[in-house]
Parts: sequence; structure tokens; C-alpha cells
Amino acid sequence: MAMLGDPDYERGRILKEEELYGMSKDEILYSYTIIKGSFEFPKDVKYPSIPCFLDKTTTVYPLKGEAILTGSEYLVAKSMGCEFKIEDIYYIPFTSFVDNDGIVHIIKPFKNCIKELQNKRVTYAKGTINNLIYKEIGNSIYGLTVKGMSNKMKYDTKTKTTIRMGSSVLSNPIIAS
Repeated sequence: MAMLGDPDYERGRILKEEELYGMSKDEILYSYTIIKGSFEFPKDVKYPSIPCFLDKTTTVYPLKGEAILTGSEYLVAKSMGCEFKIEDIYYIPFTSFVDNDGIVHIIKPFKNCIKELQNKRVTYAKGTINNLIYKEIGNSIYGLTVKGMSNKMKYDTKTKTTIRMGSSVLSNPIIAS
């Protein structure tokens, strides 16, 4: 989560397949890239990396199929020799700026917070209450990025009724993906 960037929605766009092939690994990794298409791994690949969902509870990793992939999933599969027939690609780069020395800096809104939590967590032995508290705080931050997206119901102690869970300031389906 520390590596996630702030989506630069204004620069988001549909890519042509040739543009994807011309991108560096870093350009793909430091963006929100979504690829829709079919794939086929070589027959000798023992553990294919692309998940396919048969239903709500069953996920399989076939040698061949159709999927919607993130950029990082695409790179892993490609490194295993996977062939793709791409239908659509959508690309949202991370927000960045160039400093006075010409160095590009990517804005990563969670980096400092997650780094601090990890540094505090490792000072306590695994399984101790203090270690688990810092783990829970980190997990809760991620949970807030998906809050309100599933139409889940919750019991509201103020009104003593069941209500639909709303989003938070951090809710963002792009970051949550």
C-alpha cells in the first residue's frame, strides 16, 4: 500500500496495444493500468499467475482464459511467457511533479503512514498485542479505501436500525484495486 500513488485522473486514457508494449516496467507499475483480454500460458508453466473467478467463492488459475488484469498482474504473467490477445487497456498514471533539479517525484499518499506503522510494528515481537495493534491499524487504512463499495449493511447503534454502509474520505475503487 505504501507504493500506491495518487491517481492522476486528468491524464487517464485508453491505450492502444502498441503503447502498452512501448511502456517501461516502471511506467506500468507506477500507474493504475487495467487490461482486458484473453491469455495463454505455455503448457510447461506449473503455476499460472492469472486468477479467474468461476463464482463468488471459487477462483482458479488456468493456463488459458479471459481476464481483467492490473498492470502488475500483466507483468508477472508476461515474465512467465504468457501470450495475450488484448481487447481494451485503460491507463491512469500516478500524480507526479518535477523538482528544480529535474527529478520526477511520484506522490504516494500512504507511504509515510505505512512506513511509520511498519517501523513501530517490528519493534515488538510477532504475535504480541502491540505488534497486532499496528498490524490492525494498517489493515484498517486499507479497509477505509474500500468502505462503502459493496453495498454492505451494518447495524447503527445511534438509530438502532440496519443501514447501508457509506463511504469514507479515503474510499477509492482505483486505489482499492
